Amino acid sequence: MSSDNMLTLITIDEVEFRVKPSDCVLSKVLWRFCNCKDKLSSPKSITIRSSTFQKILYWLQNHTYMYTYLEGLKFEDLNEFDKKFLQVDDVTLINIFKEAHLLMIDQLVEICAIALADRLETKSVDEIRELFHELDDFEPGEIEEIRKEAEKLKIGH
Repeated sequence: MSSDNMLTLITIDEVEFRVKPSDCVLSKVLWRFCNCKDKLSSPKSITIRSSTFQKILYWLQNHTYMYTYLEGLKFEDLNEFDKKFLQVDDVTLINIFKEAHLLMIDQLVEICAIALADRLETKSVDEIRELFHELDDFEPGEIEEIRKEAEKLKIGH
């Protein structure tokens, strides 16, 4: 493919990627870049780190399987390529999830959400807060009150 037919993307850390338009189909944002007025002539800036974009691009280039139904899908239901792709540390998975959302790659967002949910099931509230860099802005008494209210709302109570 000639370089004229490639989309040039520049990441936030100023790394340049040359991407085939056919690899952009699953991303609504990248696909719009491929079809904008100036076509592929000028580089497009993306607010994504190169290390994360490289992983997302790998997924886009190698992803041929479309899930027809994502609702209720569990991690073990994913195909082998996606399972292997999602076997990264928690921080990397969160970065891929956030950047896939930014690029509007719906299917990648969904499978990342499935993998995150699978991992977060076993974590405590404090571990989740630390992972997402969230501050605890509740007073200790407020947390206990919320827990009691949540218990009352559970079915069978």
